[in-house]
Amino acid sequence: VFCRVAGAGELGLIFFEKFLWDLNVGKILIIGLHGGRDYWGAVARGFDVHGFDLVDFPFPQVSVGNIEGGLPYSDHEFDAVIMCEVLEHLIEDSKSLKDVCRVLKPDGRLVVSIPFVDSNDTYHVRIHDQKSIVHLLGACGFEVVELRERPGIFFKSSLNYVLAVFVCFYFSVSGKNVYSKTIRFIADIEYKLAGINLGRKFFKMFGNSNWGGNILALKTKGSPRGYLQANVEAYRQVEGEI
Repeated sequence: VFCRVAGAGELGLIFFEKFLWDLNVGKILIIGLHGGRDYWGAVARGFDVHGFDLVDFPFPQVSVGNIEGGLPYSDHEFDAVIMCEVLEHLIEDSKSLKDVCRVLKPDGRLVVSIPFVDSNDTYHVRIHDQKSIVHLLGACGFEVVELRERPGIFFKSSLNYVLAVFVCFYFSVSGKNVYSKTIRFIADIEYKLAGINLGRKFFKMFGNSNWGGNILALKTKGSPRGYLQANVEAYRQVEGEI
């Protein structure tokens, strides 16, 4: 599958080969289709794939709607849910995440991709960093088990275009498709450089650094963390009551 819409294919490799590699073939929900990258990546790996988006994509088993208004699926229906570059667009993000928690099986997995400290786009209404996204997920019934930071290489988008041209040229000359090899090369670099934060430390001076996080979370066993009570206790602590 060759699809570069709304991001490069290395994210799909990280999602499926790093976060979901041991998941038996099951039912996956893709929230935010982004042209079909994660959707068709899951289809290619044999999953029963369903999609949910604001836009009516001509794909099988896709529902149209606003996740802030609820998901049209049964409780405990999915083995995994993927939300790539979605949460930063939602006003009612906690409400949406709690509904995602509802449709996931008890041992289901949530995979999230999100930019860090990015307010460049007018449609980004939530600004997150590493800690805030972990706190949000924790308050909505999830426990983060792995957070791999995108290193923030400013020329990453350009590099993907260069590789795409190279792959097409190589295919026209040799008849061989080496896309999977080139995209795996970028995925391995991105996965292994997690935490180095090149975008934050240096490359951010060049503009959008692509700094962000790829997250694997599981449903919390028992009740979600009581964030309201945590706020009450924090304020009482400040006032010297406890």
